[in-house]
Amino acid sequence: TTEHPREAQDEVNPTATEKRQWRSRDEPDNDVQFRGQQSFNFVPKTTVESFCQYFDDELLEKIRYQSILYSTQKGKSVNITKEELLTFFGITIIMSYNKLPSLHHYWTNSDDIGVNAIKQAMSRDRFECILSNLHLNDNSQMNSHKKDKLFKVRPLVDHLNNKFILRNHKEHLAIDESMIRFKGRSSPKQYNLMKPIKRGYKIWCLADVYGYIYKFDIYTGKNEGMSAAKKEFGLGGSVVKDLSSHLEGKKHKIFSDNYFASIPLMEYLKSKEICACATIRSSRKDFPSLKADKELKRGDYDYKANAGVTVYKWHDSKPVYLISNYHRSASSTVKRKNKDGSHVVLSCPTAVRDYNSYMIGVDKHDMLRQLYGLNRKAKKWWHLIFFGLFDMAIVNSFIVFQETTRPEMNFFNYRRSLAQGLLTIGKCERADKRVKRRKFNYSVPSSVRLSNTGVHWPVFGHPKGRCEVCASEGIQSRPTSQCSQCKINLCCNTSKNCFMRYHQ
Repeated sequence: TTEHPREAQDEVNPTATEKRQWRSRDEPDNDVQFRGQQSFNFVPKTTVESFCQYFDDELLEKIRYQSILYSTQKGKSVNITKEELLTFFGITIIMSYNKLPSLHHYWTNSDDIGVNAIKQAMSRDRFECILSNLHLNDNSQMNSHKKDKLFKVRPLVDHLNNKFILRNHKEHLAIDESMIRFKGRSSPKQYNLMKPIKRGYKIWCLADVYGYIYKFDIYTGKNEGMSAAKKEFGLGGSVVKDLSSHLEGKKHKIFSDNYFASIPLMEYLKSKEICACATIRSSRKDFPSLKADKELKRGDYDYKANAGVTVYKWHDSKPVYLISNYHRSASSTVKRKNKDGSHVVLSCPTAVRDYNSYMIGVDKHDMLRQLYGLNRKAKKWWHLIFFGLFDMAIVNSFIVFQETTRPEMNFFNYRRSLAQGLLTIGKCERADKRVKRRKFNYSVPSSVRLSNTGVHWPVFGHPKGRCEVCASEGIQSRPTSQCSQCKINLCCNTSKNCFMRYHQ
């Protein structure tokens, strides 16, 4: 675990530049007209179509192949179909908004907690079989990728980034960090005392004001290595540089907080025709001198500009520092709340107004993702990342669907519709491909198994053994019940009766 509080980041060491001349006057106006595409480049007809633009056939086949390969490497080859994966994901979504204490409760026959949609779609043994074998990458190749701490989920990270970024970007974007909650032991896990989720996996995100994430990067710790961007702009600045590298020349407006901002970074983004605005720490190197606190009343501000980059000090209840490479000294207003609950309208730089309006995208995405997040315990650390990114894809697909197709649909109904759609597709395609089950694949001859069935009785309390019916279907189960005559283990309980099927 890396102890890495947000406030503990080393200060930026900018490259040597000629001394900056900070002045209390505006720079000449520059062109900040947005040049990107604002039309919708994909309009889904259904919730499933919206989701499957990210979890497409290519990714499903990757998951299917690697899961089968992993089961084979364990010595228990399990066949998994694409249709079963769709059903598995549909069940997983139902579990996210219909929470029960443990997994087995979803398959119980009790009227008050069992979920019929799940029980009818897939058996619990089959669901647990797929979950235990779920895989994304070939373990035999792990030694050749020792430096990649995210080797287990790297195919999913790359695939989703390649898909998310295809959507036409909005003009105003925000860069911030998100967290996937995790309290176990894992090298990429981070700790941040100042965040609501203090322990987990940190994800740097580029998002628009609606919460759609276009690009993300999972932080794995300080030992990632010192790139040229980190040396020049610090860790936070290198994140902004990497996440915005595809936006050059389009005049997007990017907002971030003081963890990421520095004067050299703003100058660099301006040179790449990327507009940026952020809060900034007054301890940053080459920070200009501004009016003292006692010279500013609430609502007053001071500023200094150099080469198109402007630094502001605005006095609210305490000083607030901002930096922008496209705003000027023009003023606006914001509504603030007093201690007694009343509201007051204060004067402020336009940079403050815009920052408050557009620095919300990642927080909005997190709010949606955590409403129905899959926060159950997992035996494998990377499963938390997998299902966190799975939820990220669902949120993105919801934002696309709501914005283009059904503005009135809320997130809860979207998840329900998506889950039902995935279960329906999985069921229909399984029915089309269903083949007749082999009947004579058991160890006990049919002359014994099917004759004089009146003397075949289930006997309980024997040592655990694999059920022959489940084994013939690739399902793992180890019941303690046996047939008194056939002497083989068979499931015989309230949720599963392989004993009866075996003797028919």
